[in-house]
Amino acid sequence: ENADEIERIVPPSVLGKLVRHPALHRTATHPAAPSVTLSTDPLLTNTLLAHVHSPSLRREIYLESHTSLPENLPVLDSLVKLRHVHSADLLGYPSYAHRVLTDRMAGSPENVRGFLNRMEERCRGVYRMEMETVLNAKRYVEGGGFAGVSMGEIVK
Repeated sequence: ENADEIERIVPPSVLGKLVRHPALHRTATHPAAPSVTLSTDPLLTNTLLAHVHSPSLRREIYLESHTSLPENLPVLDSLVKLRHVHSADLLGYPSYAHRVLTDRMAGSPENVRGFLNRMEERCRGVYRMEMETVLNAKRYVEGGGFAGVSMGEIVK
């Protein structure tokens, strides 16, 4: 069902260029149902998030495209540490953020944090009203008594 919906949105001629493995294959848990293994390229995932009707498929696409593979986490951690050591410590800054923001309008991480806190405080009421509107739309379109909305649904 998900494979059919993806093929409806992305033409098979384009889909063939974006898959990591053969486009359709049977899985052990669903031997009769074809599945699609796609690249997490932002252009493809954003297109799918905007046009997929299935809430469960949208959620799966969103989570897969925004989650790092566990085996990549040590590499990412080491890159962050190296960036700090080479870019901040050697030049006498307390952190990479301090070094990068020194010659920018924000000036420091503390200024950025203060700005973000003030913006969050000012926008909180509007955010709550808009989220209530989105939740009511979800209840209207999909039925049911949903308690919340996931980020994958908001991206759409």
